[in-house]
Amino acid sequence: KKIGYINIPEMEFDGSLFENKKRLNVNEQVKNYIDENDRLFLVDFSSKIPNTWKNSYFLRAPNDCLWSDNIHLNPNGYNKLGEIVYEELIKH
Repeated sequence: KKIGYINIPEMEFDGSLFENKKRLNVNEQVKNYIDENDRLFLVDFSSKIPNTWKNSYFLRAPNDCLWSDNIHLNPNGYNKLGEIVYEELIKH
């Protein structure tokens, strides 16, 4: 049996918790750990569902954006995340 890890997606929010540099650092450290441990696998949320909310803020067509705001996915985004997790689970 393997354990999956979903990495941290891009977010923009006031405060130091969501600084992109920190996020990238944590994601890289976790990826390195996963690469060294054959009981773990990565679900690459960050690259498979990029945060396009700020770019599509004015578009607002239902399928143009998978984000409801700059931190949370919308229902379409959660469905997409579920598909990505499922695809990774069946691989491992």
